Amino acid sequence: MIDVLSLLFTLFLLIYSITITVISAVNSITPHELDRLLEALRYPLFCNAIDTSDVQFQILTRHVASKHEFTIVAPRDHFLYTLDMATNADAYVAALKSHVIPSRKLTISQLRYSLTTPYLETLLPHYSILVGQSQSDDDVFVTIDRVRVLDPDLYVGSRFAVHGLDVILLTGFNMYEDTLSRWEKGFLLRWNLAGMMTWRCRR
Repeated sequence: MIDVLSLLFTLFLLIYSITITVISAVNSITPHELDRLLEALRYPLFCNAIDTSDVQFQILTRHVASKHEFTIVAPRDHFLYTLDMATNADAYVAALKSHVIPSRKLTISQLRYSLTTPYLETLLPHYSILVGQSQSDDDVFVTIDRVRVLDPDLYVGSRFAVHGLDVILLTGFNMYEDTLSRWEKGFLLRWNLAGMMTWRCRR
């Protein structure tokens, strides 16, 4: 009797393992899909940053229970370059992760009209971005952490939606106090005073 139960349990584990593997293979994003997305964007430095960091690994290996869709808000290259030059690798990757919204593919129309909550979780642990709106003359813009979405629906595919930002989201720096201290003494403070950048950190 014990041998029969043991055999049945082993068989159950085998079937479960095969099922999970098949589901993962069907739902997961392939490197080809991600490469096709990156090639379509007009933000080469941001694409390269994703391609050479563990952000790519997180996108490709998102947990099987999660929906394999993503919304990406991409900053302009020169802001990303400045961030790369001014901060350490951990803070740089944290900033990249704060630009990726997992498990949801949101077009600009959905960001504007269909959200049940203004907060969206990102790949950066314990950090959500705030979706809002701003008005300039007769135009109403979607904002992410008060940064304007300048190029909406830059890319919309079966699993990805990408929008271009006016500047860069400076988030997650509450985890890197030394980096913040250096930035506040330099150009970041001047940028904020000039109204070029805003950031919001929420634990």
